[in-house]
Amino acid sequence: MAEMISSEVPSTYMLGQYRAPMMSSWFFSACHPFSLSLTFHVGEHGTVERSFARELLLATLYQESSVFRGQGDVGLKRVQFHDNIEIVYLYLSGPFGPAVIAMDAVPLYGFAKRTLDAVPLGDEPPDDDLAEEIAKLDNCVW
Repeated sequence: MAEMISSEVPSTYMLGQYRAPMMSSWFFSACHPFSLSLTFHVGEHGTVERSFARELLLATLYQESSVFRGQGDVGLKRVQFHDNIEIVYLYLSGPFGPAVIAMDAVPLYGFAKRTLDAVPLGDEPPDDDLAEEIAKLDNCVW
């Protein structure tokens, strides 16, 4: 079975002045190394799940801060404050409107490093064998 990496990250849902703490669960499977899966635990309302490119998280963490990255319904931005605190803002759009979720960057750096240890950038399977990679997804556990 392929390596599965996960991390629980305290997060804050932000809507105007309203703030609500929640937990987010981040998942990476070495058998599907191009993407991440993210689940937000929203109390009695259940969960919200999203998937997006691992490269989006890596670029947000390891490239210039304060640059919005992403397109479509998922975007990320890392902001570094004067006291060396880094916050990652996740922007989501969906059927109920936009959402902004804030989280400390430190646990995301740890998660990102573990994904890179499992599958370094450039060691992903080549795109020319897409049929074989799709067949592997049947054996992939999320």
